Amino acid sequence: MERAVDWESLFSRSSGWTGADGIYWILLSGNESPGNATNGRTLFVFSDTFIGEMNDSGERLPGSTLVHSILAGLAGDEPDPAKIILAEGRPGKYRSCICTDTSGTKPRDWYWMMDAISLNGKMHLFGLRMELGDGGLFNFAVAVVALLSVPLDSPNPGLDVVRVDTPREQFYIPP
Repeated sequence: MERAVDWESLFSRSSGWTGADGIYWILLSGNESPGNATNGRTLFVFSDTFIGEMNDSGERLPGSTLVHSILAGLAGDEPDPAKIILAEGRPGKYRSCICTDTSGTKPRDWYWMMDAISLNGKMHLFGLRMELGDGGLFNFAVAVVALLSVPLDSPNPGLDVVRVDTPREQFYIPP
């Protein structure tokens, strides 16, 4: 396996979007077969994202913000920094791209994004809806496993989401 330095540099930034985890990419053409064109559109999904400024040593500066569920779109199938749009919001107005307004949510719930696929004009993402826990090492827990579906031609994809939740009581978590 070799490093893909050109793809790494696409996300190497010291201002605005400065890092994320839980990273997935979705070919919006729906065709993930080797050698097929991406139809010119790729979506990146990030579970937790840092937005802010970094110093020359790569340390985040005070005022950096952690935002859940950020999306980025890439036009074309080459890692061109001029062709990527990060949905990071406006300074001071950062918010998740996938809202947790389903029944039973709490104000501070969020989605930990998982993998996705594009089928029949819709993007289908799996996400773990997380909630604050009762202490412990990380102080959060899985509330539901959700399937989030949105039409690819939606002008407001963050608002035009159909959610199907599987409550925690209905899936098995080993002891």
